[in-house]
This record gives sequence, C-alpha cells and structure tokens, in this order.
Amino acid sequence: MKFFANIKLSNKIYFLISLVLLCQLFIVEKAITSMNKISDELRDITEFDMPLTEKHTK
Repeated sequence: MKFFANIKLSNKIYFLISLVLLCQLFIVEKAITSMNKISDELRDITEFDMPLTEKHTK
C-alpha cells in the first residue's frame, strides 16, 4: 500500500473507476461472444428443422 500512499486521492479514484470500467468491458465482451455462439446454434437448429430455405432449394 506504500504505492498508493504518495498518489493523490483524485488519482486513486480515477484509477479505481478505470479498473471497474475495464472489468465491465471484459464482462460485456464475454457476454456478447456467448450470445453470438447461442445465436449460431439456434440458427443451425432452425435450418435443420426447416429445410426449405434458399440454401437447400438451390
């Protein structure tokens, strides 16, 4: 904690806010990739259930 002792309070607050925002960005990125995987799986399931799409009629 000696590292934080000689830093101003406002810099500590900015550091904590940026740390929280980085964590939120990481969480949102993970959520988006998992949602993309789920949507790809759902797309595969619906194409399997409905074979009369353009891909299968050509």
